[in-house]
Amino acid sequence: MTLSAAGTTGGRRGPSGRRGRFADALDARLAETAIRAVLAVTELTPKPGLTDTRHPAPGRPAPGQPVPGQPALGQPAPGRPVPGRPVPGHPVPGQPTSGRPVPGQPTSGHPVPGHPVPGHPVPGHPALGHPALGHPALGHPVPGHPVPGHPAPGRPPPGASAPRTESAVRAPGARPAAPDPGTLRWAARALAPGLTAMAAAARRTGEPTPELRAELGAIGRSTEWTVRRAACGTRAHHGAIWVLGLLVAASALEPGAAPGELGAVVKRLAAHRDRAAPLRPSRGSTVSVRYGAAGARGEARAGLPHVRRALDALHTARNAGADEAGARLDALLTVMSTLQDTHVLYEAGPHGLRRVQSGARAVLEAGGTAAEAGRAALSAFDADLRTHGLTPAGSLPLLAGALYAEQAATGAPTAAGPAPVR
Repeated sequence: MTLSAAGTTGGRRGPSGRRGRFADALDARLAETAIRAVLAVTELTPKPGLTDTRHPAPGRPAPGQPVPGQPALGQPAPGRPVPGRPVPGHPVPGQPTSGRPVPGQPTSGHPVPGHPVPGHPVPGHPALGHPALGHPALGHPVPGHPVPGHPAPGRPPPGASAPRTESAVRAPGARPAAPDPGTLRWAARALAPGLTAMAAAARRTGEPTPELRAELGAIGRSTEWTVRRAACGTRAHHGAIWVLGLLVAASALEPGAAPGELGAVVKRLAAHRDRAAPLRPSRGSTVSVRYGAAGARGEARAGLPHVRRALDALHTARNAGADEAGARLDALLTVMSTLQDTHVLYEAGPHGLRRVQSGARAVLEAGGTAAEAGRAALSAFDADLRTHGLTPAGSLPLLAGALYAEQAATGAPTAAGPAPVR
């Protein structure tokens, strides 16, 4: 719900002259512009290694169609009794039989043939208290099994971490579980309350102070929880909360700033430390310590340089005559070619990152998506990423940030973008 600030009292006056405690229409418009950018990147195809190409398995019927060999909904299976109808040859519950024994059931005092009499040993089974043949007695080690307290051969001792290799992270061809396109769109709309609150917080503060940085961090963590619920527990749009949250706050601090000027505001804002952030390590911080990658925090403290690179790539591709989808794909490949994607580093290590960067550069060197050779190279790059199970998802939020920076400066909707968010 969007509340107007006209009837509120208190609150600091920002540089735009607006005041009040609650979010107003401009804050909601900034959040809507950011969501448009996320949806535009979500709808962009074919994203190398990121486009959802899932389809029903071969032989699996479409939803609503009956499965061959199985009865239709509401019909009993052939040979199975219908609930409430008696089965021929079986007694009806509640009705006594005529004194005849039930076939296959023993009478009183007579054992069933083939079943042992209680108290007599079963042939082929050891007697009580004696171990079975081929099984060690109690307290003796089992051949081929490690003794308790001693590590198995080839395994590290307790407390020691096994070396992390590319093959140990993910088998070739395996892909992580990812939400479907409909879930991604639904989760993108769940960003609206958090982004609106970030814009309102920046407008009230008026300056990139440590207090604003702490408030943005608290709103961001709450938004992560909301988006994860909307995305069925996955990490969809996880990076977009950080990138677009900072850009939305920068737009509220400097209304009307040019796309290239928002990075300077983000740099001043990200220079402050979030003192309320949890101390547990995240994926990005773990990879940054292990491989020395800048990560999302280093990208923001540098003023989002890859957002500026994406803006330059969009401008160059449009001037060369490329359509909007082709220009955005070229911008995405430009980001992939140099970004130290912590998502790829976490899953596949430096070898996987080099594969992603070299493949993206090969497509750009072949002419990009506007050339026939570039499109062929893009298809080969996509197939290679899927074969090795690589998902360079860290580039998507930066492309969305570039699209947002353009739209926030002009106030116009995304070209060929999705419908307005309601």
